[in-house]
Amino acid sequence: MKDILRVVMGEDGRKKSRGVMPIIGWVNPSVNTYMTAAADRRRVSHEELYRRYEEYRGAGFNMVFCMGTAVGASDDGLVEEILEICEKLELGCLLIDAQTYSRPFTEKRLQELYEFASRYASFKGLMVYDEPNVSAFPTLAQNYAMFRKYFPDKLFYVNLLPNYATDEQLGTDNYAKYVAEYAKMVKQGYLSYDHYPFIHFEIGIVNNDKYFKNLSVIRRQSLQSRVPFMVFVEVTAFVSHAHIPNREEIFWQVNTALAYGARGIQYFTYGMPEDTSETFSGAVIARDGTRTASYDAVREINAHLAEVSGILAKCRNTGVIFTGIAPMNEFGKTITIPREDLITSYGRLSYVRSGNVLTGCFDCEGSEVYYVANNDFCNYSEVELEFSQSVVLLMIRGGKKREVIVDRIFRLILNAGEGVLLQIK
Repeated sequence: MKDILRVVMGEDGRKKSRGVMPIIGWVNPSVNTYMTAAADRRRVSHEELYRRYEEYRGAGFNMVFCMGTAVGASDDGLVEEILEICEKLELGCLLIDAQTYSRPFTEKRLQELYEFASRYASFKGLMVYDEPNVSAFPTLAQNYAMFRKYFPDKLFYVNLLPNYATDEQLGTDNYAKYVAEYAKMVKQGYLSYDHYPFIHFEIGIVNNDKYFKNLSVIRRQSLQSRVPFMVFVEVTAFVSHAHIPNREEIFWQVNTALAYGARGIQYFTYGMPEDTSETFSGAVIARDGTRTASYDAVREINAHLAEVSGILAKCRNTGVIFTGIAPMNEFGKTITIPREDLITSYGRLSYVRSGNVLTGCFDCEGSEVYYVANNDFCNYSEVELEFSQSVVLLMIRGGKKREVIVDRIFRLILNAGEGVLLQIK
């Protein structure tokens, strides 16, 4: 099966700074595009809309969910305008279609979408369903079979539920079965899911023991199905008493996901959603359009992602090496890293010592790659890696590359939540 994420991202010489790993923000710059007065539905100017998307691109995003409007929902040309702006900024765009989102597809509508969307190089796929129950899987499988006839190289975007969803939400009492059944029935070429670990009022802890267990299930299914997977990173608090994830907690989510083999990063959220049954706070961009503290944090980690993505996109995760202790949950216990994911060495890496560190081990088309993530989002970690022989390492840290000659022992001090990529040359 072709790697649909690499196909969609186009590893064909586009700007290197763009990266080849999808980096997307939920609730994009199109939200609140209309002026708020009920009697005045005039849209913001083209210049203002372009500025918002340019700001989005400036934070290191390379793909956008076209939310806040939909194909067929209006005739004011907003979707076309967004697609054209995205084309200029080299942003991929995932559209929402009012006639197909969460609904059965028809050949007639797909033909209309093809005639409309194929005019734009920025069109990269269709948003189809968010967090489906198993009862939706048969329809999604039928929809995908129709979709790929028209759009074989585009994303059929479905995002799965997390493992803390209720049995009623999942439609089953077994999360691994939920994911396996989806992969078996829909076969869309990748997996995506959300899991938000900081739904709690205290800084320095996660809300349950399910974070790594969720990563484990998705990683295992990804390897079994031979497809990549994408994750969501929590930036916005959506429970009234929860704290807003800080820079180190954002970095920890991204870097532990990369150590586990994630091939796409999605942020919840970029723009600030309107309150509904949930109360939102934080985000990357506030409701008044100003940048929050998360903007600089996200821009910093995204610059790193752009550099490591070219290597990680070609890698297969072979396991993780865990040393030290994992973060604490709200019950005062360290969270569990599933034993079936753990290895003690890989290739020429014989030992990892010291520090609270998660080291993802990868086969990169025959070369050895290690992604070393500080598994502590409150403190720095000192780590020592011992190799079986002298090696030359390509190190990517903070978006910068350099070669390091290592006489068997390599020592690092990682900042809270930080991750570093090492490749043996």
